[in-house]
Amino acid sequence: MAKLCDDLPNPIGKSFVNCGSLEILPDVTFTIGNKSFPLTPQQYILKVETSYSTVCVSGFVPLDVPPPRGPIWVLGDRFLSAYHTVFDFGNMRVGFAKSAN
Repeated sequence: MAKLCDDLPNPIGKSFVNCGSLEILPDVTFTIGNKSFPLTPQQYILKVETSYSTVCVSGFVPLDVPPPRGPIWVLGDRFLSAYHTVFDFGNMRVGFAKSAN
């Protein structure tokens, strides 16, 4: 995974990935509340097509937060598009279910 995120670091925190390598990239699984939430490369890599080329960008963006509050992972739009998310602010909890494709 370190290779995936370090290939082409970008000052604004984006990591570019070779679009031809999506088939060999691993699935990534987040474990939340003892439940597994896997993402395939097709789910966590965003293909951006321009009139000149296609660029693939990792959906993982690092946040440099030192301990004890960090490290922190933001489960952004790539995760939220794969899993329906319900925020229950009254009971201070979050629920996830696999999204319909």
